[in-house]
Formats: sequence, structure tokens, C-alpha cells
Amino acid sequence: MKNESEFMKCTYSGLKKYICKTLFLTGVCLYTLSSCSESGASKREKLMALHDSEMEKMDKIVTLKEELKQLNNSTINEDNKKEISLQIKRLEEADEAMMGWMRNYKEPSESIDKSVKEKYYNDQIVVITNVKEVIENSLDSGQIILNKYKH
Repeated sequence: MKNESEFMKCTYSGLKKYICKTLFLTGVCLYTLSSCSESGASKREKLMALHDSEMEKMDKIVTLKEELKQLNNSTINEDNKKEISLQIKRLEEADEAMMGWMRNYKEPSESIDKSVKEKYYNDQIVVITNVKEVIENSLDSGQIILNKYKH
């Protein structure tokens, strides 16, 4: 009976180790699979986060553009008017850059290969990053012009 008990302990111990190893390896496999499938999703999340952060600035573009238009209407100096008008145009171009990106963006179909989706998201991240730079530059220079001529 003692031998049987020892045998059961060894068997139970071995089984326990086997189950632990199996669970561990299963967990590693599941994590790896989920990471692979999330890479496209995380690229999309990054893209949408960039889009959302820039969309928040669109109201600032409209407000700054209106302030510059008022300033442009109130100034007599033609050189000032040219500089202000140029800045208004830059703000309009920034607005159009965002609107253009939104018109051209097409969410990839679920049936498309993951690598194709990931490449599309990577390409779109580059485009929206360029849009971000245009928006930030136009807002910064617009504020400088507004401060320069505002009395």
C-alpha cells in the first residue's frame, strides 16, 4: 500500500507539472496570437487617436480664421492685408487637409489580409501625421500673425 501511495504521489506530481506546463504554453500561444491579431487593431487605434486629436483643433482653426478675417477687414495697410490673407489661406488649407483625409479614408474590409490592412494603417498614419503638421504650423503662425497686428 505504501508503494501504491508513493506511486500515486509521483503520478499526481507529474500530472500537476504537466498541467502547469500545458497551461503555461497555452497562455503563451494565446498571448502571441492575440498580439498578432491586435497589431492591425492597435495601428488603427493609433491612427484614430491621431485623427481625433487633430479634429479637436478644427474649432481653433475656424475661430482663428474668423479673427484674422475681422482683423483683415479693419486694417488699412495693404502689406498687412496680404500677410493676413496669406495666413487665412494657410488655415483654410489646413482645414481642407483634414477634410480631404476624411473623404479619402476608407476603412479596410474585414476580409482583407492582415498584412495589407497593417500597411494601409501605416500609410494612413503617415498621411494623418502630415495633416497634423500642417494644422499645427497654420495654427502657430496664425496666432503669431493675430498677435502681431491685433491692437
